[in-house]
Amino acid sequence: MFGGRRGLIGAAAVGVVALVAVVALLTRQQHHTAVQAPEPPAQATGAQIVDYTIKSSLLALAKSADLICECTVLAVSAPYSATPRVDGAGVNPLPIPPRATLQDYEVRVDRAFRATGAAPTTVTVAHAGSRGETARDNADPPLLVGSRYVLFLRRAADGRYGFVSGPQGRLLVDAANRLQPVLVGDKATALLQNSTIDQLIGLLRASTP
Repeated sequence: MFGGRRGLIGAAAVGVVALVAVVALLTRQQHHTAVQAPEPPAQATGAQIVDYTIKSSLLALAKSADLICECTVLAVSAPYSATPRVDGAGVNPLPIPPRATLQDYEVRVDRAFRATGAAPTTVTVAHAGSRGETARDNADPPLLVGSRYVLFLRRAADGRYGFVSGPQGRLLVDAANRLQPVLVGDKATALLQNSTIDQLIGLLRASTP
């Protein structure tokens, strides 16, 4: 009788040990899975390289550009949603939403002052659309079809361009062929107000090797 009871107790003990071993194995596997690094998220569709950091000088603005040109805006696309990616370094960064409403502008390059590689004749410029509803919209207005600008542009991987430092990288050419900075009160471009394009070219040549 006692022998049979001892046998049952021994079998139960073996079962408990086996159960503990299984639990320990499962715990180790779960811990191993938990500490594995997650896979990086896929790149968002339509992501653009957009440098929205304000530069401290005209030289810094020019050095950040792949293309500096006098342009005429030919057409604008319907708004679409995309994820801008902030790139570059500077001061006073402008707030950019995780997703923004963008528009593509078809721009004719009338004269290129500086270009990485051969200067294109037309470019597509992606810009966060603004509706005049916030202070940022007023500081970063949309381009006007038919208007002329001097643009500081950076090329994205998909071939489109973005403005260097947002509105800081745009100078409106008015009816008198004088430059008007889009970013009002900006110290780096304030010296260009009412200047001619030729005066800007002279400054660019003097400020860069």
